[in-house]
Amino acid sequence: MKPRDQGDERKLRLADFCRRVNAAKQHVPDSILRCQHHQWQCIAIHPTADETDLLARIGRRAEDCLEADFYWCVDEDVYFLQVQSAKSSANRIPGLYAKWNLRNQPAMLYLLAVVPEAPITRTIVEQAMEDFMASGVTSSGFPGIDLPSGKYTRISQHPSSSMIPKPVESRTRDTIEVWKVVQSAKAESRAD
Repeated sequence: MKPRDQGDERKLRLADFCRRVNAAKQHVPDSILRCQHHQWQCIAIHPTADETDLLARIGRRAEDCLEADFYWCVDEDVYFLQVQSAKSSANRIPGLYAKWNLRNQPAMLYLLAVVPEAPITRTIVEQAMEDFMASGVTSSGFPGIDLPSGKYTRISQHPSSSMIPKPVESRTRDTIEVWKVVQSAKAESRAD
């Protein structure tokens, strides 16, 4: 389910983003980030593990950064991007997820990248952004995928988690956990 009028909603999201940038410049200028290889701009809601000065000021440790949230402006639209370590995610396996949040005005596409790595660094966040762009995210969602409002839908397997299979409905959580342990043991034996 998409918002009714994408053009008006997009304009409202962009105006809201500009207001947030102006406020951040005055109060928390280091929360405004530019991605290294793109013209993407984002406003950090939660810091990443490599923002050591900011973490020291707010009394957080880098290893506690298992989630990071951003307002992300790209291709003349704004998305709410969440990047979470699989360690902190609500029983989700690594992958890319999306949903519409129609409760907020303007309505916004929420993007969630669950990654196997921890803690979350800026490099991981930028890779998640690139993965979402490669998966075809647009102002109206994803081509050929009907996204419900309020419930995340898995868009694709996260590229950095190629060892973890796509979910099969008949698998139980216990079976998946056993599979992960076996795969981890195999990976360790190959490394030796």
